[in-house]
Amino acid sequence: MPKDLKNDPKGSMFRKWDLHIHTPDSLVHNFSGKTSEEQWESWLADVERLPPEVAVLGINDYLFIDGYERVIREKAAGRLANITTVFPVIELRIRMFGGSGSSFSRINLHVIFDDNLDPRLIREQFLSQLATKFQLDQKVSWSGVLTKDSLADLGQALIETAPPGKQKMGGGDLARGFANLTFDDQTIRGILQDNSYLSEHYLIGLGKTEWDELRWDQAAADKRHCANTSDLLFIASENEARYFSARQKLDHEAITIPLFDCSDAHHNAGTAQKDRIGNCLTWVKADPTFAGLRFALKTPWNRLYIGATPPIDRRVAEHPSQTMSALSIKKSPVSSGAGHWFDAEMPLNPGLVAIIGNKGSGKSALADIVGLAANTSRNEYFSFLTTTKFRNHQTGRAKDYEARVVWADGAVSKANLDRNNDSALPEGLNYLPQRFLETLCNDTTGAARTPFDEELESVIFSHVPEEDRLGKQSLSELILYKTQLIGEKQDRLRQELKVLTRKLATIDERLQPAHRQKLVALLEQAKTQLLLLKGQEPKTVADPASDPLQHGAQQALSQEIQVLLGEQQELVRTLTLHQSRRIQATKSASILERAQRTIDNFSEYVTNLKREFASDNEFQAEQLSIDDLIAISVDTSTIETRHAVLKEQIAALTLDLDPASPQTAANHAAEIEARIETLKTKLDLPFQEHHAYLAAHDAWQKRTQALIGSPHEPESIDGLGHQIALLDLLPNEQEQVIESIKTKIGQLHDALSEHVSEYRCLYGSVEQFIARHELAQRKLQLHFDVRINVHAFQVKFFEYISQGVTGSFYGVEEGRAVVERLLDMAEFQTKDGTIAFIQQVIDHLQQDCRQSPPVPVALDRQLRQERTKQELFEFLFGLEYLRPKFVLQWAKRSISQLSPGEKGALLLVFYLLIDKRASPLIIDQPEDNLDNETVYGVLVPAIAEARSRRQILLVTHNPNLAVAADADQIIRARHDKVAGKITYVTGGLEHPTIAGAVIDVLEGTRPAFSIREQKYLIPTSV
Repeated sequence: MPKDLKNDPKGSMFRKWDLHIHTPDSLVHNFSGKTSEEQWESWLADVERLPPEVAVLGINDYLFIDGYERVIREKAAGRLANITTVFPVIELRIRMFGGSGSSFSRINLHVIFDDNLDPRLIREQFLSQLATKFQLDQKVSWSGVLTKDSLADLGQALIETAPPGKQKMGGGDLARGFANLTFDDQTIRGILQDNSYLSEHYLIGLGKTEWDELRWDQAAADKRHCANTSDLLFIASENEARYFSARQKLDHEAITIPLFDCSDAHHNAGTAQKDRIGNCLTWVKADPTFAGLRFALKTPWNRLYIGATPPIDRRVAEHPSQTMSALSIKKSPVSSGAGHWFDAEMPLNPGLVAIIGNKGSGKSALADIVGLAANTSRNEYFSFLTTTKFRNHQTGRAKDYEARVVWADGAVSKANLDRNNDSALPEGLNYLPQRFLETLCNDTTGAARTPFDEELESVIFSHVPEEDRLGKQSLSELILYKTQLIGEKQDRLRQELKVLTRKLATIDERLQPAHRQKLVALLEQAKTQLLLLKGQEPKTVADPASDPLQHGAQQALSQEIQVLLGEQQELVRTLTLHQSRRIQATKSASILERAQRTIDNFSEYVTNLKREFASDNEFQAEQLSIDDLIAISVDTSTIETRHAVLKEQIAALTLDLDPASPQTAANHAAEIEARIETLKTKLDLPFQEHHAYLAAHDAWQKRTQALIGSPHEPESIDGLGHQIALLDLLPNEQEQVIESIKTKIGQLHDALSEHVSEYRCLYGSVEQFIARHELAQRKLQLHFDVRINVHAFQVKFFEYISQGVTGSFYGVEEGRAVVERLLDMAEFQTKDGTIAFIQQVIDHLQQDCRQSPPVPVALDRQLRQERTKQELFEFLFGLEYLRPKFVLQWAKRSISQLSPGEKGALLLVFYLLIDKRASPLIIDQPEDNLDNETVYGVLVPAIAEARSRRQILLVTHNPNLAVAADADQIIRARHDKVAGKITYVTGGLEHPTIAGAVIDVLEGTRPAFSIREQKYLIPTSV
């Protein structure tokens, strides 16, 4: 394969790399076949049958590269097409021994060479320099350049110079010479470092198994130096468990260099041997090039994986519909435009894609276009696809172009660039345009639930298990569903509180000193009137009938009038009794009507409940019948019977009290009154004067009695006295009402707590996630809770209370400060704390707490015009200013205390770290409102974790994001303003062309980078 095709435009992808595999040309191997060619054929066939993820091999035939050259020739001839890259590897044994006793072993040092090196250079510039010398006895020595013949000579010389009885050594001369050949570690490294042809084209690996046998108690310095001056360690593990046991041991020994698992293949693939072709667990995320390997070694935590399948590959396989695999932006098939703004096709990496470019190069344009093609709903926040830019109707450019996103499952999403999203279809990704983040984080409306809260809730909702979502599409919808009945309970309690509040306000009015003073004044006034009235008793006029000289006829008339007056008084008593009975009957009828109405309302509620129950699909799906659940018997016949009797009584009494109706007491009384008046006209003057006196005295007695009255007559002396006496009982009644109000407030708070519990259940998953998450706790210091929160209390409170009247809340700023202090002191999470807060507010309203000691003040005088005490109490007792709300703290500060930039960082962390959704995430230039410390310390770690869970497209011009986050793919945008064309080049950071673009765009060209690099050479002691 041509070298330039090894640089994948999709960026850094995981592939299997086996950097230690032997061929049939190796000095030691066990490949099947009787002849060398048969062995090669079996080897080639096994390698060609390797799974497609195996892309890179390191041919390691100890001291020679003949096998590597054979593999290269075979590839050139069309064999091994499944293998992308083959590296030459030289394995040497150095003069350093591990083990003890009879179990000594030499340390193996591997030199991995750049596959771009000509094998001739490796022979001439390295192998030819590995001459070594042995003094075998006093007369015989050996030295020479390494060849198979020279090694065979060494083997023969070892036999000839061996002590008597030790000449029997295993293997032939070549194997014997090879087995005894060792080199000086520093000599090897010196040859490589000092050679102009090799110095930038090799990596050093150590055999971990042999190195591990170096004893810490005897060679700790050599052991550490040998490892820490190498680039990687090699191991050939039987399985993952053995590998990770070795890795854990290295970590314990503070050896942090990468550990590669390789096959160390000496056997064919079909054998049961550990060291067989294909038995390799190492995946490297990089271009299959030497530059890719060197780059991967710089960030092995992100680019090296040991196991069956890397997590990112598993994620794509499990959720192919949530990963974009390619994007194209081309002329629409029906376009008639002449421009060539876009003609782009590019693959997309499933991990972190960084879109870079100079200002105005088309970075955000690409983000807008991908978002549009994947049906984002955030069209209003686009920065490129707007009517003032690319969608300008005068130019008409947008309608000529179409974007297509291909998903990993083969599905295609497409959109013309002049169209907005289709609201009937789901969003394929989450797009965070720069303007969207700025709008959310700079919101100053003070609303109870801001768009920023809504975004956090959308992330929280992703943690609610599917089975707990109950088919709802958002957290707010689910909360409303689960708390609806709690809300109805709160409404009922508030209505009951209104009744008690009205009663309390009435009692409070009656307990005011002015009210008592008024009653006392009225009583004294009535007593004075009574005293005056007693002095106005009519003067007695003697009855002329007692005079024997009076005419007999006049006496008869007078007696008749007296009889009629007696009858009249009896009728008046009867009518008074009837009037009292009618009043009582009317009151009783009203009570029965109220009872009937209450029952009717209840019956109507039950009827509506049954109707709702019957129409609720969820209840019906569970085959629930309201009639089976609720059995209610309503019998109002008693009320109806009693009400009918009362109506008849009222009708009869009303008729009897009607003077216009014949044969009634009122009519008879009116007739008697008329008869008396007629008879009086027939009396002479003495009798008239006597009867006038009698009428006046009767009227005086009635006025006197009316003034004295009874306890039931509120304006009479007895009535006023009774009211004054009752005032002494009001404190007890007030206390009872207050206790009832406290009970209701407690019940209302209990309902709020139920609300909080429902919130906690829904937020519990994300709360537990944050509590368990190391990064969230250690680096970000996120703390999550659900609490009863105060909303807009001040604003509402001062709608009732004037700050221009003497009292605790006098003065705009001063009054607000007092409220703030009371709120800060309050404990709203408990009912007792909430009631204590309300009492504190009332105490501050009843006395001026600005003075010491506090001075009593009239609450009424502090009320705003047209506001009543009852309305104020309903507000305080109703607790509508308390609402359940999740509380999120970052580094011990609440959301309200964060700057817009910090809010933006927090929101991004939520999307990256906490959001469980697997759909792609596009972020447009998040660093613009963040300092570099936040970018590197917060955002980069969050991105590093998120990339394994979801695909991320990041528009950026900050190297801390593109480079420090180790982007898997770079998309470099260019805008040719003369030609009116935007182009994109893609690849991994290890690609030389892409690396140059990164330096040019993100660092301001290589010279600028070099100058900064020199300036940043800060001493390590600083």
